[in-house]
Amino acid sequence: MRVLLRLAISLIRAGGWLRAGSVAGAHVLGVAILLGAQALPDAVHPGGLADNPVARNQFTAIVGVLVVPVAILLLTVGRMSSGVRDRRLASLRLLGMSTGRSVIVAALENAIVALAGSLAGLAAFLALTPAVERWVAAGPAWFVAPLRTTPTTAALTIAGVVALSVVVATAPMGRLLTDPRSERTESARRTPSPWRLVLLVPTTAVLGWLTQVDLVTTSNKTVALALLTGGLLGAVTIALAAPVLASWAARVLVRRRSTGLLLAGRAIQVAPASASRLVAGIGVVVYLVMASAAVLGAFQSTPQYRYAEQVLTDGPQEIRVMTAGADTRPPIEDLDAVADHLMTVEGVHGWVPDYVAVDAQCDPASSGAPCAEIFIGTCEQLQLLIVAEGCRDDRAAAVEWLPSDRSIDEIGVPPDVDDLGGVVELRTLDEEWLAVPLDAEPIRYDPEATLEEWVYPSQIGVFVPIDLVREEIGEPARITMIADGGTAVQAEVITMAEQLGMEAWAYPTWDYDEVLRVRTVVWTLCAIVVGIGLFALALTSVDRALERRRAVARQVAIGVPLRVLRTGQVLQTLIPLLASLALALPCGWLLFEAYRHVVELPVIPARDVLTVFLAATAIGTVVVSAVTLPLTRSRLTADLLRTE
Repeated sequence: MRVLLRLAISLIRAGGWLRAGSVAGAHVLGVAILLGAQALPDAVHPGGLADNPVARNQFTAIVGVLVVPVAILLLTVGRMSSGVRDRRLASLRLLGMSTGRSVIVAALENAIVALAGSLAGLAAFLALTPAVERWVAAGPAWFVAPLRTTPTTAALTIAGVVALSVVVATAPMGRLLTDPRSERTESARRTPSPWRLVLLVPTTAVLGWLTQVDLVTTSNKTVALALLTGGLLGAVTIALAAPVLASWAARVLVRRRSTGLLLAGRAIQVAPASASRLVAGIGVVVYLVMASAAVLGAFQSTPQYRYAEQVLTDGPQEIRVMTAGADTRPPIEDLDAVADHLMTVEGVHGWVPDYVAVDAQCDPASSGAPCAEIFIGTCEQLQLLIVAEGCRDDRAAAVEWLPSDRSIDEIGVPPDVDDLGGVVELRTLDEEWLAVPLDAEPIRYDPEATLEEWVYPSQIGVFVPIDLVREEIGEPARITMIADGGTAVQAEVITMAEQLGMEAWAYPTWDYDEVLRVRTVVWTLCAIVVGIGLFALALTSVDRALERRRAVARQVAIGVPLRVLRTGQVLQTLIPLLASLALALPCGWLLFEAYRHVVELPVIPARDVLTVFLAATAIGTVVVSAVTLPLTRSRLTADLLRTE
């Protein structure tokens, strides 16, 4: 075993500082990120599932996406300089080393560097957590508990990362062990198995099923598991199936007369996995950014968030003012004077009486529709809450919904007013019932316009003019001020209400704050994903450029022009990139459609996430490729022309 260990260390040295440093650096980054991803849910929701199960599960799922880019990074760096490394391992087989010992040497060569990098990643996490805690405490203050990891979690994470590194090192050795002579030859064609495309079947099957699944009869656990499985399968499919598409494209290129196309196609045929590995991370990045945009879009599509955002920005918003009281609140004395006083606040442009009244005869269980709210006030006040026509201040009327093309999930279910029989009953000050006939033409209510203005649909089903019933029902215990958006107008109304000996209530921003937290996490997540993808691209670009120097030197020696070389080199990156995107875009779209159906919301992808991070990915890819492209060209030397 000592001899095998020495041989593995010799292979590490022979691989050069770039491979060893890249593998170690990737494991430092990977372990630190994974430990952070596992520690964040406990820091934000320390009570576990008992604290807030929905929020914790959502937060854990979002942060858990980091596993995918970290795995892609480890897979990428684990196969750096794979051509030279495989030829050296093949040489050991040709010299008589047994199959088992060859596998052990390959595993040790990766495991030693991976373990060193993983331990350094643990040290980096422990060193950085105090600074992260101070930064969060000084800013959004989201951490309820310390950002910590347990020894068991750290040990399992390091063991898992090192095990993945060993698998990466030994998985591609099947042909190397069975036919070392072909692997020893640089010019041998290495066609990836078409069986890699089989992964498209379960990916499309699972995600396609989610776009049509009946959410009423299917358990939430099944849907969540299917969504997670389909998402992970999509990422794996992009990484594994891209070399097959690239090799098929290379077959077309080698049949062309253009020398640049021929060189590019031949280079891809010789190492299709290496060429595709160059940009596999970019395809996965695009896929994950699309998924992140869908998740954030779902949160931003909820009416709670949209109304909270409206309250804090442009408005309008409702601010309720009520008399002080514990259980039973007394009516407001001198209502008009109180309302006029509150109307002096800048930004307040109306008020409505807030009687708590519904149809007493309604039974939502039997009718299947919500009970109709009875609005008591004036037509002018009614117009502050809904967009409607046909209101009269001298006669009561039912509210009739205009036809709408929108779904019931968006505009709501019309309240049940058919069983009223043309009469509505109100409780009087004497605790008796007052019958009010609905003898006017129905008021025509526009649900779409109301939804655009107020986000939430209205359930007002009956309008009763206040002048018809004021003496019988008295004054309300609270009124609702209609104001512009912003917290400044809220503060002024609340202050003035307290001066009048009353209480005030504004719409809370908990939902808005929660979505902002998710938004920050998603943006940070996307930045990390894009950064990891570009980091992997830079490492593999440099590695492939250095690995291709000998082939390029031979082409230069026989007189291939620089322009032709550059064309071939650009195509060697472009073809695998297009193959990766050809898988990433449809898989990302299918995942988005599945997620939209599962969350039952009119999800609109977060365009800012798509724009910023896809643009950053595109620009970063171009810059990295342009910077590393010249590395393949160097001064001709005898060492470059020799064959190892």
